[in-house]
Amino acid sequence: MANVEEMGLTTLEICPPEMARAILSGTKIMSKFSADMWAMGCVLYEMVTCQPFLTKFKKEWEGRRVDNSMLREGMQILSSLTQDQVNAIIDGLREQKKGRMLIELTSDLMYMLLQVDPEMRCTSEDVVLHAFLKGGTTTTMDEKSLAGLHKKVDRVIS
Repeated sequence: MANVEEMGLTTLEICPPEMARAILSGTKIMSKFSADMWAMGCVLYEMVTCQPFLTKFKKEWEGRRVDNSMLREGMQILSSLTQDQVNAIIDGLREQKKGRMLIELTSDLMYMLLQVDPEMRCTSEDVVLHAFLKGGTTTTMDEKSLAGLHKKVDRVIS
């Protein structure tokens, strides 16, 4: 359960930078929901590209599945990741698939999820309200639709 359990094990493909730093330094940190949001961003990236997010940070890894041979170096890459590096990967995806609505919506959500600073990541409520899950943008929805969406979110959260 997030915010309660000590983090100890992770999967390299979805490991958030703060956890990689803690693992490399031998520091114990507490699990937080923000780590789940990073993981969701990594999964979303892989769903859209069919490539693990981490493999974009090293040319020799592109097109490969993440494996144990990448563990130490992968953790080092993640631990020193900057927001500019993350944004460059997402920007590249947007440029490559320019004009496709799915990419526009998913990349916007990826920017929100894949924040190197865990305090800057969006929450699960933000994700539920995001246009990607609604199949459009909130600017195209009328007040009645938005109110209905908020009611659904309230029921799920309660």
